[in-house]
Amino acid sequence: MIIYLMRHGLAERAVPGKEDATRHLTEQGRSEVTQLAQALAEGLSGLDHLFSSPYLRARQTAELVGAAIGVPVEVDARLAPGCTLHGIEEMHTEYGAPMQFLTVGHQPDVGYLVGALTGRSIAIREGSLIVIEIEAPDLKPDSGVLREVFTPDRAADLADYLRSRQ
Repeated sequence: MIIYLMRHGLAERAVPGKEDATRHLTEQGRSEVTQLAQALAEGLSGLDHLFSSPYLRARQTAELVGAAIGVPVEVDARLAPGCTLHGIEEMHTEYGAPMQFLTVGHQPDVGYLVGALTGRSIAIREGSLIVIEIEAPDLKPDSGVLREVFTPDRAADLADYLRSRQ
């Protein structure tokens, strides 16, 4: 099973008094996510689901990816800030144990999930995509192998990587 974990693209700064869930992607964030989305479209096949946090910046990120790869976005509240491995396990079971799926969420949650699944701690910048491979049929702590981390400036590498895995 392959899990792609993505942190939403660069978003507007938080403003006191403005609800965090309504922050938009910046133009730079849109541009960087679009580059990764195009790379995904060039090399990704067989994605079972594309899940997003309900927060606007994550949905906008997922919509750019979904439009590029032709997969509809499924918004799931379990990906909102505070996401846990248990929530991802529930989603995995609920959606029929997909073999290849992508989630779009937030920091520090994406980093937490990488650590929980692989035992590795990594820095994750906005718009980054993490590839984790899991041999077992279930999502359990330390069951995955961190295969690759793609920042927006490595979009060309992402397309090559995905093509090499087909």
